[in-house]
Amino acid sequence: MITLNRLLFSDPKSKSIALKGATKASGLYGLFFKEVPSCVPTDGCVVKDGLTLLYVGQSEANLRRRIHKHYRGDASRSTVRFSVGVLLTKQSGFPLCIGSDKRITFTKNGEQWLNDWMEKNVFFSLAEHDRPKEEESKMFENVDLPLNIEDNPRNLFVEKLQTMRDDARKQARENAKTI
Repeated sequence: MITLNRLLFSDPKSKSIALKGATKASGLYGLFFKEVPSCVPTDGCVVKDGLTLLYVGQSEANLRRRIHKHYRGDASRSTVRFSVGVLLTKQSGFPLCIGSDKRITFTKNGEQWLNDWMEKNVFFSLAEHDRPKEEESKMFENVDLPLNIEDNPRNLFVEKLQTMRDDARKQARENAKTI
């Protein structure tokens, strides 16, 4: 519970500030959104200074590297980035595709659009912890986190999000077959 309090009561920070403050230690991070994708329910979510906590993640080894993957990686390497990109497909105009390395991701322009959107709309809070996976699972008992898919059975949006992700993957595969 102490870790949850540290996540909730620390000020969410932009990417550049979060990366400067992030250590190579293990721990948890909260993703607070300024703009919430329209289909994401926020009842029961924590709101702090106009930002809505939609996701909590953990890193067993390096918080700094994990944050960087969410902001500047590609959708095939970050579950939450993949989800946000799928949720914003109509807004961005960039559906999933099969990349040159055969991973399902967005085009280069789609990933750049997602980078820019996340830079403006996603803020991090950080909390070091030596057993982050164990602590992360406790979060789901106390807070609604609609973008967390794994081990989050009480959130009713998870099933819809998983279906949207599966449908987007299927469409990317079908589009690849017709090219």
